Amino acid sequence: MTPRRRYHHVRELARGGMGRVDVVARREIDGLQLYALKRLLPALREDPKARAMFAEEAEVARKLRHPNVVRVLDGGEDDQGPFLTMELIRGVSLATLLERSIGELMPLEVALEIARQTAAALEAAHGAGLVHRDVSPTNLLLGFDGRVRLLDFGIAKTETSTTHTTTNVLKGKLGYLAPEQLRFERADARTDLYALGVCLHEALLGERLYAGDSASIAKRIVNAPPPDVCERRRDVPPEVSEVLFDLLAKEREARPASATMLLDLLAVLPPSEPADLSAYLEQIVAAERAEQERWLEDAERILRETTGRVPSIPPRPKRFVWAAAAAAAVLAVGGAVLALREPDPVVAPTVAAPPLAEPTARSTGEVTESAGTRASAGEPLGSSAGIPSSAAGSDPSSAGDSDPSSSADSDSVAESEGEAGDAEASDSTEPAPSPRRRRTRRAPASRGTSSSMMVDTWTWDE
Repeated sequence: MTPRRRYHHVRELARGGMGRVDVVARREIDGLQLYALKRLLPALREDPKARAMFAEEAEVARKLRHPNVVRVLDGGEDDQGPFLTMELIRGVSLATLLERSIGELMPLEVALEIARQTAAALEAAHGAGLVHRDVSPTNLLLGFDGRVRLLDFGIAKTETSTTHTTTNVLKGKLGYLAPEQLRFERADARTDLYALGVCLHEALLGERLYAGDSASIAKRIVNAPPPDVCERRRDVPPEVSEVLFDLLAKEREARPASATMLLDLLAVLPPSEPADLSAYLEQIVAAERAEQERWLEDAERILRETTGRVPSIPPRPKRFVWAAAAAAAVLAVGGAVLALREPDPVVAPTVAAPPLAEPTARSTGEVTESAGTRASAGEPLGSSAGIPSSAAGSDPSSAGDSDPSSSADSDSVAESEGEAGDAEASDSTEPAPSPRRRRTRRAPASRGTSSSMMVDTWTWDE
């Protein structure tokens, strides 16, 4: 057991069918920092399957360190059950951006930048032997700094995983499932690429690939040819439509063989930069950005009220580093840490988890901030911007509990918009990538502070 270090509850960030994520504050050696703390709902704290899935999420997180993948900093267990500490994302989800931009088509360069960075995240995941299986707009966080992050590896499967597999049970959201998933065939890397194609189509046209009730959507996914976006948008060049057509192929053999190959295909399309995405977000979701700026003020006030001391906060730096993260696993919600400045790793007076392994993977452009707040249009994870309308009360120990009866089940119930519950068949890794041209543009991996456990720590075997 390690001495307990207090987290002070700031507000609820998101909620799912099995858990919740809260923004919490903690005083570090170098000043006040905000984190996202993810927990199981009280009714599930002792549930063996829920706990096993929670632990498996942490194991998946251990495998991935990439600028375009949300990061789990550490995990442990205290008197409120298991928890994960994650980086906080300053930004919005693709789902929220699409909701806010109704009636206005997304610029081509913005849609392509989102696709490129998502493909880089999938390249890293597939390289680690993981198939995400739930790539969708709610799981793509768009940072105000122009960086995209893939989140929610809660139903991802490793190449060796054999647990939590139920025959003929779907996992994922119906509108983004690949034809092979609906046929209950094994998912692989090309399954994720299909879902990315659906997201790109939605970004370009501002509407779902297939609409209707669940039965008609499923039938069209398996049988209907994908539409030609060039017929709807004259500014979309034919080569973009060709890539999209390949991604949405009914048979996986006709799709790009790997995320690496997809990145090569995207490299010859019209250029884009993270700055294109950042500028567009500033235009469309300025209100959400202003709301998130108030998180820090809330934390300062709460720590004054609960400790009677003014938090030790360094002067506002020239730039912020709002580290990314978000929803995952069982919770279908995300979380994270907002750092007032990019610190060197802090040696806390408690036992901390060793750093996660850093796999070799490409990144997609230079960035100086992390970002993105989980948001979900139509999903029961908080407000549409991923931020509750008002700050939650303070909790002097850790993120507080909530009544599970008020939780909307976003994990297993098909939604009216065509999002289905759990889908699963045993999964495999992607086929070996073909030779490719290497792009030279790279971004440094983001650094996160070392966050210590509250009570019991998990040792992550390297």
